[in-house]
Amino acid sequence: MEQESLFSQAVPEPLAARIRPRTLEEIAGHEHLLGKGKVLRRLIEQDSISSMIFWGSPGVGKTTLAGVMSNALYVAYGMARKDAEERQAEQVPFHLRNAVTKLMKELDYGKDYQYAHDTREKITNMECLPESLKGRSYYHPTNEGLEGRFAQRLKDIKAWKRQHKK
Repeated sequence: MEQESLFSQAVPEPLAARIRPRTLEEIAGHEHLLGKGKVLRRLIEQDSISSMIFWGSPGVGKTTLAGVMSNALYVAYGMARKDAEERQAEQVPFHLRNAVTKLMKELDYGKDYQYAHDTREKITNMECLPESLKGRSYYHPTNEGLEGRFAQRLKDIKAWKRQHKK
């Protein structure tokens, strides 16, 4: 009989993660900041926050609030982390490798590398992911808050890449 490991089965998400608020309306407390018409809520709703540091004791909701402000970012991080944990490590594509020796140059390290800052648009059509992840997209911004601007920029970048496909 094969011995079962404590880690051999998928572990359900912890209760705290399952009940964590996903919207401003679901957050309890902090009414003086997040209540209707209050300062932080207005800043969030008006896309007026460019940078913010949350400070306080563990468990007061800093990470939860940050997640509510940009849930798409946390979802993207989770997807990328899952790929990193579940996929076999692949080699860095040759065009992304730094050719610091003669041998590396002979092996085409860095060949066809495109430096975005050298272009007018500050964009290239260079693929930066390993072969098994080509075309993979992790960040899917919503149209809420600052993410609306990011969504439009991402849409513009994808359109540019389609137009300038190799």
